[in-house]
Amino acid sequence: MVLLYRVEDKVFELEEFVNVGRVVSNGSGPNCFYLPRLRISPVEIGEFVGSVAMGGSCNVDMLNLTPHNVTHLETSAHILRNGGVAVSSLDPNCFHGLCYLVDLSTGESKGLIEEDSVMTKLQNLELPIQMLAIKTPASKLPSSYDFSGMDFLALSPALASALSQFEENGSAIQTLILDLPSVDMENDAELTAHRRFMQIPDGVGDYEDRLGRAVVELAYFGDLKEGYYYCSITPPRIETNAVPVSVALARLIMD
Repeated sequence: MVLLYRVEDKVFELEEFVNVGRVVSNGSGPNCFYLPRLRISPVEIGEFVGSVAMGGSCNVDMLNLTPHNVTHLETSAHILRNGGVAVSSLDPNCFHGLCYLVDLSTGESKGLIEEDSVMTKLQNLELPIQMLAIKTPASKLPSSYDFSGMDFLALSPALASALSQFEENGSAIQTLILDLPSVDMENDAELTAHRRFMQIPDGVGDYEDRLGRAVVELAYFGDLKEGYYYCSITPPRIETNAVPVSVALARLIMD
């Protein structure tokens, strides 16, 4: 089946979708910030046990996980006490649309991604995007890599601010997708880059977020190359600040 995607007056054929979420199983998967890994156990209620292997009629699992330790989507509620937008209230346009993937995977794995390294690649976009994906050396490491204590690469506040204010050929970035454990450095307790991208003032806990932007962290881009993709994100509608998500990208076939 041929999939087509229209951008303004142009129609593009899409390659097959590629899932860029990290694989997680019981007790294994990626790790960051020393968070506990996923634990799966059968539900037990009275005489019922949710395990066919243990004599139950069906498998009913209890999942114990921290969303920030798997491929996940975050909202401003992650950094605000009041006024943040929960996942359940995000505009659906945050989940689907045209995405441009920037490939920085041959660079350094420490320090900050500076403004010029990304913004120069966005100066001559031919198509209007609403999502940006940034591929780093994290996608060359094993999908289950443990980032805890590694002080891995992150976005500079200047870059986060530039992405927040970016407008080019009808583009405005509503959703940012990273293969990194966080937009911010591991030791940045203020989450400065989060605030810059979401346009939330430093140091405040109460602020009305009118932009409703989203950030996906711990994606895994593997062999995907720089270019335009159609992106589909499927989060559950839970009233919280972060949820595990499935993220799929289909490359636009350009003439």
